[in-house]
Amino acid sequence: MENTSDKISKQLQELVSWSVGTLGEAIKVEYGKSTYKKIEDLRQKMKEIRGKDSEVVLQKLGKELTKMEKYSDSEVHRICYSFSLMLELINRCESAYRSHRLEVKNLSPSMTKPDGIIFVLTAHPTEARSPEFLELFEQVTNILKRSLKEGKEHLREGLYHALMISLKISLARSSKPTVADEANNIYSFILREDILTSVIKLSKSNLNISFRTWVGGDKDGHPGVDEKTMLESLNISRKLLISFIEKRLRLVKKTTQMLHHKTCLKLEAEIDRSIHSLDTIKIIREHDGVRMTQFKNQIKKLLLEYTKSISVLAPELEQVERLLWTFPALVVPLEVREDSEVVAAALKAEEEYPIEKMLRVLSEISYGFEAKWYVRGFVLSMVESAQDILNGVKLAKKTLNGYKIPVVPLFENEKALTSATEILENIFSKNKSIAKHHKTNWGSKYEIMVGYSDSSKENGVLPSRLMVSNALKKIEAVLKANELIPVFFHGSGGSIERGGGSLKEQ
Repeated sequence: MENTSDKISKQLQELVSWSVGTLGEAIKVEYGKSTYKKIEDLRQKMKEIRGKDSEVVLQKLGKELTKMEKYSDSEVHRICYSFSLMLELINRCESAYRSHRLEVKNLSPSMTKPDGIIFVLTAHPTEARSPEFLELFEQVTNILKRSLKEGKEHLREGLYHALMISLKISLARSSKPTVADEANNIYSFILREDILTSVIKLSKSNLNISFRTWVGGDKDGHPGVDEKTMLESLNISRKLLISFIEKRLRLVKKTTQMLHHKTCLKLEAEIDRSIHSLDTIKIIREHDGVRMTQFKNQIKKLLLEYTKSISVLAPELEQVERLLWTFPALVVPLEVREDSEVVAAALKAEEEYPIEKMLRVLSEISYGFEAKWYVRGFVLSMVESAQDILNGVKLAKKTLNGYKIPVVPLFENEKALTSATEILENIFSKNKSIAKHHKTNWGSKYEIMVGYSDSSKENGVLPSRLMVSNALKKIEAVLKANELIPVFFHGSGGSIERGGGSLKEQ
């Protein structure tokens, strides 16, 4: 069998060897030399059977399992935990190396800029690792990144310390993860001050970066998702974005207090009103849209008064202004998703389905503002007919008192991908109001999601990729014929078998 290590960068191999070696030293101190020897012997034996015939591998694994059955429970736990840490560490090495390569890569600037870059975070609430462990390994990743730039020797002590801590805490959560756990996990990362500052900086260069998420809105992907989790998710992102704004408003207030001019009294009053108005939008509830409109009007007053008094806008206020442009409702907008069959059943049922409750709550909170700044789209899974899309539009109109958010069809299996053009032609020829609405209200953009997982499982990875590629060309032609701009959301990710990775990797 070909030696795969020949294909791996020497720099990455050295990083893995250094970090895993440091972990070994920590294990030796924390668990003792005897346990370390068992772990290291097992690691070497597993390394030796790579690429061997299945019978040889099975025999070797059976032999090692028999040995482990004689160990105490605590010894087995330590061995398993050590290997879990090693695998996590190797993953972090790969991530650090990938980031490093991207940073040093000499990229030629593009002559054209995209309309925008949208990050859609579709993770489900299944993160089994504890928040403490994730935070610690974020530190480990930063050390690994620095080592690729600065060298390893002076960073070894920091890595060793972090790995010693990792052997003393729990890798796994002590309780079942919730939607809120996943929301906190995602937002605490993407809404960090440095990332928000970078997004604002890019917007000044006319490169618009925005975020959306399925966390709290993906009813199809998680049975626990409902109108309560939707509100919870929106409130978590609201809290972090408000914190960013409040910090900047207080910095501006501190600066203006240096002036001691009577002419600045009005300015100070506007700053105080702006800080006070943050309290009115801290919790999202009914008619939040009205309060958001009032808050934004207050910020406009402050910007005008500051420019009038100082003759230039404070950098902190410019950041607030741009943040409000990027996050108009001061939330990371959700995308709600439900299966097409469930949507059809909801329209016929007397009782209100969870997806209906979610859309009704959206209508209540967005009153006085635009619903799309809270929820950017209603994704319909398993669309296989024009009626599926019409059902989605009908439910949206029923619950939102109009077609307030785009319905996004998800073509994800062979039947859907091969008949997508027929479905869309049917929609636009018989329901001209849909295309007209997209042109009038959403800049002529029409979003389509294509799935890779189901088509890959049905047909294999390569046939799936060809199927998706053919579908994209035909869908684009139909949309352009109807004077619509196609926006394709590629649902590829995860393992290679589920459509993740590049075609070369597959």
